Amino acid sequence: MLNHQRIEHLRTLEKILNIYFDQLSLLSQALTHSSYTYEGNLPDKFSNERLEFLGDSILKFVITEYLYKQYPDQNEGDLAQRQAIMVSDATLAQKALEISLGNYLLLGKGEQKNLGATNESNLANALEALFGAFYLDQGMDATRAFILNILHTVLSKNFSEEDLKDHKTRLQEYTQSQGLGLPEYQLLKEAGPDHAKKFTVKTILLTHKKELIGIGMGSSKKSAESAAAQDLLQKLGKDIK
Repeated sequence: MLNHQRIEHLRTLEKILNIYFDQLSLLSQALTHSSYTYEGNLPDKFSNERLEFLGDSILKFVITEYLYKQYPDQNEGDLAQRQAIMVSDATLAQKALEISLGNYLLLGKGEQKNLGATNESNLANALEALFGAFYLDQGMDATRAFILNILHTVLSKNFSEEDLKDHKTRLQEYTQSQGLGLPEYQLLKEAGPDHAKKFTVKTILLTHKKELIGIGMGSSKKSAESAAAQDLLQKLGKDIK
């Protein structure tokens, strides 16, 4: 059962988002981090991980459907890269910050100490879980409208051809244009519990004069590799937005 204070807190969030839940417990669950259920000795099913799983799939479907209709002349590769930008942890975390979603997260004490309410992965996951919860409560049409409203500034952005290339692709294109070898990626570190893994990756590039290294961190190997590639591009003077 939700206590009065939690109910009032969640109703405030509803007003900010201009949405309404019939089952407020779903909204609360969407904002319950697994560290909270773990420390409270609660079953895993009460955390937001299952809702995040559902919300991730719904988000990708909604964005894919939108892009398919909005850009009828673009090929699969360009559509996929647009989608990747729009559903990335960085994009979702930024949107979560804009609506102060971290203020409503239930976190374990350890996660609170680690500033979990501002953690990119936690925020992105909570927003996906929110989408999943809203779908279960209000259905697909309402959820589609909610997602498109949350992401409207990203959806309306005009991406250049360069924007649509991921950092690894840009780095590879640059090294090839300079007659250099392909960059090598190495996993340096994998830390944290299963629900909040952190990966650190190093990318190495042998130039004509020396060895250059880029370091990146992320919630997945792929995102860490991308961050490492971006770091190296910046060191090469190819600053990426």
